[in-house]
Amino acid sequence: HCKNYNNGRAEALNNRAFIEIARMQYDRASLTLDTIVSKTSNHTELAVANIQFMRLCQRQSRNKEFYIYKEHAEKHLKHCSGNRGMYAESEYSIVLSTYYYYVGQYERSRQALYGINEHILHEYDSLQTMAYWYNMGSGGMIVAETPEMISSIECDYLLRCYKTALRMGSPYFEAQALQGLAEHALSSPMEHQR
Repeated sequence: HCKNYNNGRAEALNNRAFIEIARMQYDRASLTLDTIVSKTSNHTELAVANIQFMRLCQRQSRNKEFYIYKEHAEKHLKHCSGNRGMYAESEYSIVLSTYYYYVGQYERSRQALYGINEHILHEYDSLQTMAYWYNMGSGGMIVAETPEMISSIECDYLLRCYKTALRMGSPYFEAQALQGLAEHALSSPMEHQR
């Protein structure tokens, strides 16, 4: 590791890897993340890189490797602080929740999301906040007394995500939120009464 490796460069590479993963350029993302891991000793950027590796493994169904990167991320998260550290912790929870959701471990998925402080998240990172709102609204995360209450709370999260996505010009979350809202409309209690 280079002790003097520019932390800003490591953060920029993490941002680039995020975009590469979103564009499904998985080989490029892996190379970008390998560069970070080999060049920096910054715990926060190493945590973020390993969290991104977790996301990459989840997208490619590489379950065993997911858990290896999860361990690495947890080791580095213990040493994180400041706003970037809060970002890393929230990102870890969102990625972990998504992974658990897709492998059918819904209670663990819910627990990962419930560990996020929404108010702190909202102050720091709008994209992460939209990811959180989408995950909370897309189904299975809310516990309430009736199905109608669950549906109402989920729709509220999806509407917040949609409005923020419109305001910020984020077509990805705009589409995700609209899809979630459409699914709610198709399965609403009113539909079953017709």
